[in-house]
Amino acid sequence: EELQRCASQCQLPYQQAQNVVSTEVNQFQNRLSRAMMSCQDEARDYMSPEDLQSNSSNMQKFETFVVKCFSNVVDTHIGLLNPMKKRVEADLKKI
Repeated sequence: EELQRCASQCQLPYQQAQNVVSTEVNQFQNRLSRAMMSCQDEARDYMSPEDLQSNSSNMQKFETFVVKCFSNVVDTHIGLLNPMKKRVEADLKKI
């Protein structure tokens, strides 16, 4: 019983650290996913039924819009990595 308690206590900091990192990464991934969905929604909002049935040049315009939006989202989220790293480091120091 004492050995089990000792093992549990030794694992506690590792589990807490894992939770800190997992939480931050999951939140980051969720934000990135929502931003990408927003790009798709915004492109879809500007498409008319005729655009969906028309030639490939109209579809190319929307694809270009989505790719540019995705690129902006990725650039923005790359900028969020350093602050996320600092939050994780600060939280890990508290453990």
